[in-house]
Amino acid sequence: MNLWRAAVIGAWCCVLGGCGGTAQPAASPHATPTPTSVSKDNPGGDADDPDKAALLRLLAEPLGALTDKFGTLRAAFPDWPNWRRVRFIGYPLRAGFRYGDEHHAIGTILYSEAKPGDTPESCLARFVDKARATGKTFNLELGPVTGEQGTCTPRLTVLEPKPKPPNLPPNARPGQKAVPKPMPTIRTEASFATLTASGHWFAAAVAYPSWPGTCLVQGFAVDGSEHPDLAEAVVARWLRDAAGRLMWERALWEAPPIEDR
Repeated sequence: MNLWRAAVIGAWCCVLGGCGGTAQPAASPHATPTPTSVSKDNPGGDADDPDKAALLRLLAEPLGALTDKFGTLRAAFPDWPNWRRVRFIGYPLRAGFRYGDEHHAIGTILYSEAKPGDTPESCLARFVDKARATGKTFNLELGPVTGEQGTCTPRLTVLEPKPKPPNLPPNARPGQKAVPKPMPTIRTEASFATLTASGHWFAAAVAYPSWPGTCLVQGFAVDGSEHPDLAEAVVARWLRDAAGRLMWERALWEAPPIEDR
């Protein structure tokens, strides 16, 4: 990975996550990777086109849950065993994840204090404004933003938290009733170009109803520089199947502290 690409991915961290990586090993002439060659470092394995193979895995493999370091959030990702939870130095986040050392895809979770009157829509709008401003610092141009509306089912105890009743066993959990709620989403693209390098990313972000007084936003981006149609399809799958599954851990009785790493 050249220095420019590393810098651009660093900027995109603040938008949707990412960090520097290492070059993939030379690939063997296989259309699909042999199972033993697939790893967190290189989910494309020994396929003749590892990037394409990695994206195809993100389209076909089952979803599974990954947690933040604090053990408070669960997020769904396709081909979940081959994601790595990472820390993005200089870009504090509640949680960050990458798919392969070459960053075929990246995901982030931002948990922050809300401003008075904030809604999921305003939390998401502020996130997009920050992404656009940060990207320009690295000549990363954010394209048009398309808004959509999804649905998630946060627990009622998150939306209307109540103190834990006294005299309950230490491992007692609050009620688990889930309530369907609107989930504002956006989709966009980002490109960069220099004399020596260029790239194109497809991305989406989602904001959730969360604990009172907080904003909760999840972002997902896929490198579509080589296979734009596949990358766009992976983002569409994430929005359709995975984005609405982000959940606070069921054992929580109250909002966890706002901490980043």
